Amino acid sequence: QEIGIQPVANMLAKRSKCRWGNYNSSVIFPFSISLETDPLVNLSNTKSIMDRKKYSLAAGLLYSNSKFIMNLFGPKVGAV
Repeated sequence: QEIGIQPVANMLAKRSKCRWGNYNSSVIFPFSISLETDPLVNLSNTKSIMDRKKYSLAAGLLYSNSKFIMNLFGPKVGAV
């Protein structure tokens, strides 16, 4: 995936199929501090938990609920 000025310019172009805007989300993540001898074990466990949360149905439901509230009540209520 390219990062830089050129890809952003492509996203800002008119009639671009890229989605552009501000998106928000929240993640409830159980963070445990453990005394592992190998820090990569903890990192691997953390990555697997985050991947499960990212691909779960909760992320899509949270996005659609917040979009619905924003459309129904407006940006002042949606910002809360």
